[in-house]
Amino acid sequence: MKIRITFLFILAMITSSQAVIDVHDEFTISFSDPNSINEHGIVWTPVGKVQQSDKGLLFSNPSDATSVDFGLMTKPYAIGLSWRPTYGVNLDVELSPLGEEKPFSGGKLSPSLYAMYVRYSPDLKNWSSWQALQDKHRDWQERKKAGKYEYHVQLRVPDKEREQYNDYYRQYMRMDVPWQSDEEAAVKWILTQEPDFFKKHIPFIGYIQFLCETSMRANQPLSEMKIGIGWGVGGLHSPPKDESVYKNRDHIPWRYKAPDANLSPQQKKIKNES
Repeated sequence: MKIRITFLFILAMITSSQAVIDVHDEFTISFSDPNSINEHGIVWTPVGKVQQSDKGLLFSNPSDATSVDFGLMTKPYAIGLSWRPTYGVNLDVELSPLGEEKPFSGGKLSPSLYAMYVRYSPDLKNWSSWQALQDKHRDWQERKKAGKYEYHVQLRVPDKEREQYNDYYRQYMRMDVPWQSDEEAAVKWILTQEPDFFKKHIPFIGYIQFLCETSMRANQPLSEMKIGIGWGVGGLHSPPKDESVYKNRDHIPWRYKAPDANLSPQQKKIKNES
């Protein structure tokens, strides 16, 4: 199930308007549901040892003391608008159920501790490095009180990284084009001027993708991942000369893809192991 909350603020001017759009999306991935796994493009490794079950993703072993290195990736999610990408995003991730401390040799076995990462791309081909989400809890007692693993990060593209893109975009806005505010069209024009532009600059966040890693304890399933994505766009909006180029564009997320965009080498490796 996906939940979306959208706020729109508009300040009208004579030839353009200043608009701010804030969106918050929430959705849940159930690892016990093959349809949910397929919908979100979930791939994981090692497939042979960690298997999908009615409890979720599970490493089964007679010994609770056994563990296996586990990695999971989601599909890329498009955010922003088809005509205006975003430059910042707030991300929250919850994992459940919380692992259990189990007795072992007079002591206790600590449960799995997950590390969450995210990366972003303007075109599904060129990506930022993986960036860590911060654990919201200082220790295991705080996690037990919350009853789940919780993570958060705020991503923002530095202004310095956007300088060259903004220069190009200002040039585009002075041209005789169907819609000066259409950044998808501006990106296509920029790439005719500098085909490898996104190899050198990642000036906005068009897509995000999540990575989860842990040393997974035996017999302690990962059942669910809940993701919250909050982003906004703003700035001047000039009306298009041709209204047809704007039709329904506010309901479509960023969609520009590099012509040769494909899966990352890491994702190919995970799929090849399945």
